[in-house]
Amino acid sequence: MPKSACPHETESITRVAAGLRTAMDPVFLGAECRYAFGDCKLAEGKPSAGYCFLAALAVLQVLGGQIIAGEHQGIYHYWNRLELATGKTYDIDVTGDQFGHDRVRISSRPLYGGGHVFPLERYERLDPEINKVPQDLYDGFVRHLKRELKRQGRAGLACHLSQMPRS
Repeated sequence: MPKSACPHETESITRVAAGLRTAMDPVFLGAECRYAFGDCKLAEGKPSAGYCFLAALAVLQVLGGQIIAGEHQGIYHYWNRLELATGKTYDIDVTGDQFGHDRVRISSRPLYGGGHVFPLERYERLDPEINKVPQDLYDGFVRHLKRELKRQGRAGLACHLSQMPRS
């Protein structure tokens, strides 16, 4: 697993993850589901529903680590795993509220059973037409997220976000 380039301590990871989620909330609510996967309108009171993959990509760009994919409560879900230079590993989920959990979950144990590393590199090499929809969704999501991070005085986090690589 790639180690985090930054020597984050648990409080720092918590602060960064919470800062990202705080900036994501207006994007989730204001985007009227246009950047979400699936039918997020069915998830009343769960603004992060359908955004787990895009949120995990953003966390990956800011903190490093890996995206983990697996099924939780019968729904395919994405979250992050971060290994620090100290050897400690943390699972991070900034969309846990869609399942009735806290908005941001961080644990030194796996958050959900049965997860596997999502092979992002394999998907980045696919034909551009196959990747067009997820790339466009992420590009719109990250554009709004960067704007919100800057508005909230978190430009330092915004500088880590970039558009999804294109073939």
